[in-house]
Amino acid sequence: MTSLDYPLLDILTLLGFATSVQCLLLAIYLSTRKSVTAFRLLGAVLFLTGIIFLHDVMVYSGWILQWPHFLGLGPLHFYLIGPLVYLYIRFRLSPQSSWQRTDVLHFIPFVIHFITRVPVLWQTAQEKFNRLQSYYDSLSSLSISFDATSFLTALIQEDAHRIIYFGMALIAINKQLAANTRTRETWLLWTRILLVGLMASLPLMNQLPYLSESRSNGLTLSLTFRVVMLTLIILAVIYFILKHSVDRLAISANTKKTTMDHQLADNILEVIKELFNKEKLHLDSDLRQATVSERLGISKQELSLAINQQTGDSFNELVNQFRLNEAKRLLENKELAIQDVCEGSGFKSRATFNRIFKEKEGVTPSEFRNRMEQ
Repeated sequence: MTSLDYPLLDILTLLGFATSVQCLLLAIYLSTRKSVTAFRLLGAVLFLTGIIFLHDVMVYSGWILQWPHFLGLGPLHFYLIGPLVYLYIRFRLSPQSSWQRTDVLHFIPFVIHFITRVPVLWQTAQEKFNRLQSYYDSLSSLSISFDATSFLTALIQEDAHRIIYFGMALIAINKQLAANTRTRETWLLWTRILLVGLMASLPLMNQLPYLSESRSNGLTLSLTFRVVMLTLIILAVIYFILKHSVDRLAISANTKKTTMDHQLADNILEVIKELFNKEKLHLDSDLRQATVSERLGISKQELSLAINQQTGDSFNELVNQFRLNEAKRLLENKELAIQDVCEGSGFKSRATFNRIFKEKEGVTPSEFRNRMEQ
């Protein structure tokens, strides 16, 4: 094909544009529907993926000739997708965690890569148009074969960084599954399968243009593969959104009369206790009810109902009981100051710690320690 054949409007182009729009809409939905960090990160991953895929479709079809300024945006995602996916998994597994200063380090390779891309991005529209026109003119006559050097170069420059971060996310998921935590086990299993699939397919996807007699046919093959992969990812995310909604409806059906099925409430309470015993969520002085309910995939009202129905306590009372148990354990260490015990057991202030301790135990923490020494 020559440049006069562009822009294309074939089935693959239409499917590519439709898939990009779906990805962007789903990203916007996740970013606005959920206020927690994990879903914002997932929305960022999908939004960035949608933008980059839109760029690839425009290059394939030649529509980028109409907007040449977009040329050069494609490679920017090489060092950004990996950290975002890893951080999404980290925050999804531990919603109570917060951003650390060291998290900035994950994005240093992207910043360096962006700086090196500035000369390309800074080119005028006419310069980019001339480059694109020469590129399209050469497609039909350019025959290429598999080149191990090109493959390894592409693997290192484009895929290695993402594969490393996908591997880090995979390790975190495997640790969570090995801990036998019952929360969201299904999504963990499917996410693990997806990550393994992406790690295996990335090198193949970028090398597909070299497996055809001409680069034009190779680009068609590569874009087809990308459409299929991105469609599967979108369907997987939509499935879990719908499943989450169905689970919420099922639980809501049990709470219309301010009561809940006994077995369901007991299961919820057991999962909460498991989270507190294994992950020590109660030691976070900033722990919020919304964090735990989001972790379980239920509403705050449903969480409160289950706790109250099974224990007669509120959420805060249950959390404080776990904190008191931890405080009593720490008080056995005579070298720890009372303030250290207070902070180590999850209480925000010494006054609150003393008040709640005396309400539940009948004595102050100091008196409790003195009794233990007698």
